[in-house]
Amino acid sequence: MILAGRDTKLLSETDLALCATGRLTVTFAGNPATGCAARGLCGYSGTETWQPQGVGDLSISTLEQRGRRHTTATMFFGGFQTPVLSAVQRAQVTGTTTACSDQSQLPGVFYSLPVSGDRVTVGLAHPQTHLLGTRCAGPLDADIDGALRVRTIGLQQIRRGRDTIDLSSSGRFASHGLAGTVRSTIVLVLGRPHRASRSGGSQPPPGAKASRAVTVGFRVTRVGGSAIAAVRSSPVPAVCGPYDACGLHGVIDVAPGTFSGGSAALEASAPLHRPKRDLLAALGLTTHGDPSGIGVLGGGSASVHGGVTADLMQQGTCRDQVALRALELQLRKRADRFQVSLGPALSQAADPLRTRCPGPDLGSHALTSASIPLSTLRQPMFTIKLHGGSFSNGPYRVTTRSTLSITLRRTKVTTQILPLAARRR
Repeated sequence: MILAGRDTKLLSETDLALCATGRLTVTFAGNPATGCAARGLCGYSGTETWQPQGVGDLSISTLEQRGRRHTTATMFFGGFQTPVLSAVQRAQVTGTTTACSDQSQLPGVFYSLPVSGDRVTVGLAHPQTHLLGTRCAGPLDADIDGALRVRTIGLQQIRRGRDTIDLSSSGRFASHGLAGTVRSTIVLVLGRPHRASRSGGSQPPPGAKASRAVTVGFRVTRVGGSAIAAVRSSPVPAVCGPYDACGLHGVIDVAPGTFSGGSAALEASAPLHRPKRDLLAALGLTTHGDPSGIGVLGGGSASVHGGVTADLMQQGTCRDQVALRALELQLRKRADRFQVSLGPALSQAADPLRTRCPGPDLGSHALTSASIPLSTLRQPMFTIKLHGGSFSNGPYRVTTRSTLSITLRRTKVTTQILPLAARRR
């Protein structure tokens, strides 16, 4: 569902129910030809399996913005808890073999599908969507993308529905110390189309219930520093053993590198009978208003050119690096303060700390965080210094040291009146 903005009209939309069947299986092993010795991956082998669950949705929308029309296509499937399963063995120099068995739960997958002219490209590989990754060693999505099938289909064929999109394929990959096979049996089955035509705008229909939303925008003007996560496994064999994590320790370095811009926004929303000053007070922009009962949530991102580097020791050293393209900023209101977190956004794996080495997931934990008073937002520009923390993830204990900081400059404050039903969707 697309909600058109103030300058955009939604001319038409076709929604189709989607059912995904099959699975994606990756079988891999350390590969000397691609550098497993330098990365400490030669002893690893195993499989990783992703099996989407149930139904999803494919949507095609035609919009008009400033007199120009364009078409977008989006796809979601996989359910809200889609398992990724790993079974990985590690052959040691002593001749013994240990095993890691793990699973992660992906919250479904969302694709923004490329549209060119009257055709759309559908496939499992997408730079912002990641299917692989548990706490076991293994390949990343970027390693296998070239072995996945893509289909280019006419928009009219998609809009008619009652069709299948066959994404089954079989291929090989060899990259970053690992090599193996990729097999997909995934087929997408499209249901009947549901079409709607409407025009955009910021005013609800007469008599419709509505809410007021006030958004304060920021430009990220600077990102500095870095963060180092020290990793140590549990000493209890019953805890570390199933993950082949016993004795593992080392660091994961998050280095933003070169900063190239970014933005953030905070939004307060409330029923239309609440005056605008109450929403401004909830955002910390004024003291003249009643902020009680008003929800505030926000976030943003900063584009960077850095890396996430793992240097982890366990009867040998596993060293690997993935590109870090963005930092994710989250802001949440807690009483009279904002809780701020900053950490790596998803890059080449399903978790921000994931590399091809074994190790912890960041998950829902904050890599770095800070607490600032609401009054900070009344300043036209301010810098937030993020400190480290600690958390546990499965057999791992992670402690972070941080010198990260981010500078925000307030750009504009906007107000919109939106139908409550549209906001829920």
